[in-house]
Amino acid sequence: MAYYKVKTEAWLDAIFLQAQEKAIYGLKRSGQGLVYQRLREKTDVVLFETRPTEPIKLFFYFPSELTAALPEKPFQEEEKRVLLGVKACDLEALKTADFVYRLGDAVEPRYYSRRNNTLLIGSDCTRPNPTCFCNLHGRYCYPQEYFDINLSPLNKEVMIETGTPRGEEFLAELNLNLAEVTETDLNLRDKNRRGYLEKLKTINASFEHQKPYSEIVRKSGDAAAWKKYGQEMCVQCHACNLGCPTCYCFSFSDLPEKSGMKRYKSWDSCLAGSFARMASGATPRHSRWERFRYHYYHKFDYLNTILGFDACTGCGRCIEGCLGRIDKRQVLSDLEKEING
Repeated sequence: MAYYKVKTEAWLDAIFLQAQEKAIYGLKRSGQGLVYQRLREKTDVVLFETRPTEPIKLFFYFPSELTAALPEKPFQEEEKRVLLGVKACDLEALKTADFVYRLGDAVEPRYYSRRNNTLLIGSDCTRPNPTCFCNLHGRYCYPQEYFDINLSPLNKEVMIETGTPRGEEFLAELNLNLAEVTETDLNLRDKNRRGYLEKLKTINASFEHQKPYSEIVRKSGDAAAWKKYGQEMCVQCHACNLGCPTCYCFSFSDLPEKSGMKRYKSWDSCLAGSFARMASGATPRHSRWERFRYHYYHKFDYLNTILGFDACTGCGRCIEGCLGRIDKRQVLSDLEKEING
């Protein structure tokens, strides 16, 4: 790990020069949010502010993709690419995806190839959204790990922190006139970061909780809040699943061809009535509220038990996209009030 600093304009110029030869994706404004676009020419790029509208899982496992074919087709390695401005919540989400697709006994080759060929340049989240709640998980709005390079704003300069050897290699390729980071620079970065966290604490002041979310969910099996939110308010739009950076559930579909077949893997949702239905027609989760509860069980109980952390990063996309106007923070807050009597 090493620290450098450079003028913001110089950094962007170097990135755009590299973008003429490499696939580099940066954040651009679209409506009220930010989206990733491939950089092909010099344009307005947002380095900091907040996370994009869509999660970066779209770069690693697609909503629908061909996974197998008969006759068999040779596997092709993915092209190398760079993601610029990845926020802490999306970097944290890759821990869950890696566990599922890359680090287990069965490795998903397409995910493995995409992860290994993607350089991740993180950046501090300087303007949290009203729905962001990473601080309620004990997380931070600036990356601490899982990045190759991270950027922090220093007035008209950016502080560059390298996290991996390939991050160092990419930085060398940019051929920048880098300056040494001083103690004053580090103090300014830390002061800025404390300011970002204060914004988050103000946003989430009414949702503070005493117990860890995992403990709250484990103790709330029969809570009335499940039916209030899951049966009366949830409309099964699946926005909380599809917009979530850690949701990975999928289903397969086989399509016959003139000479063979093709198998597709598509995103699925645990809130769908068909998700847990077996071939006999039986299902362990008949009611909408039971499926709603299962979504929380999976995030805060099952995966927390296996991984040691919640499979929710507090990005707030589920709150932002919910057609039933359900706020996950409020659900968890109501659950804690119930179990505490």
